[in-house]
Amino acid sequence: MTVSVAICTYNGEKYIKKQLESIIRQTRIPDEIILYDDNSTDKTIEIADETLKKSDIQYKIHKNIKNMGCKDNFLNCYHECIGDVIFSCDQDDIWVNDKIEKFMKHFETDKKLVLAFCNAELIDSNDNSLNITLLEQIGVPQNQNIDINFYKNRLFGDTFGNFLVYGCCYAFKRDFFKKLLPFPPKWYFDSWIAICAPLYGNICYINESLIFYRQHSNNYSGSVVGNNQVKITAFEKIRNTSFDKYFKTPKLYYEFYSIYYDWNKGLLSDEDSIHIKKSIRFYYTLKKIGSVNRLFGCALIIKQFFCGDYKHYRGNYKLLIFDILYILFRNKNILE
Repeated sequence: MTVSVAICTYNGEKYIKKQLESIIRQTRIPDEIILYDDNSTDKTIEIADETLKKSDIQYKIHKNIKNMGCKDNFLNCYHECIGDVIFSCDQDDIWVNDKIEKFMKHFETDKKLVLAFCNAELIDSNDNSLNITLLEQIGVPQNQNIDINFYKNRLFGDTFGNFLVYGCCYAFKRDFFKKLLPFPPKWYFDSWIAICAPLYGNICYINESLIFYRQHSNNYSGSVVGNNQVKITAFEKIRNTSFDKYFKTPKLYYEFYSIYYDWNKGLLSDEDSIHIKKSIRFYYTLKKIGSVNRLFGCALIIKQFFCGDYKHYRGNYKLLIFDILYILFRNKNILE
């Protein structure tokens, strides 16, 4: 089986050399590297070309004449790949030396495998470990057995809508990718590939951190605001949070799962159809809470709790109490 690496870049001159070098020194060398650049204004392309020409790997560098955005850039890059298996790659991570080898053992052993994914160790801008993995960061224990049921539960909207599979951590069969075309306009491309995979074949989780996933220092946090160092309570902070931010954009997830069901209902099992329909109903109710009066909104979410959907998709009774307080006292003047 042949291997393609699809890497997309945009103003990535600071880290692109490290990423490409980690691909070049793999214990199983890829057959080709396809790089799509989204009209960078720095030296990303020059550094990439200088790095890649030192190897014996076939490569192609394409620069967009205008910015296409992450989704279109990656999809165009995938289209260009001719390998049997496509590895997706970000510009600023670092691969463990035997990543491709370990993935390909699974693809070559299981002929029905269409997608495999691994974990990742988080690092900072200076390559220092943050002592946590990507999946631990989204609430998945390190030794969690990710079987098909756990996989579907996460991708079908459970546990705060964390999609479990990240594009930088997966590889997939090219013929499977072609069956998904065209992609729906609103879905994230990597999540769409991941959520459709069980409809077309087997999936596999490799319980190892086979990439170093870089975190950039561009976030801020804290409970101090203004020049007067005025402290605010946790409740005030929650009260002044927008509805979409507090409930993590329920309208978006409602649209996502409605699209997924409409596009794939002919391929879904009866069990999966029931699961997806429950996701759609839950997120429909959640988004509805934002437009009804406060008491009715509380009644809706309490109903979700007693019918079991709340616990399945959102959390326990402690979070329910916070949600009720938020619905009752939230500042509706906060812009979404």
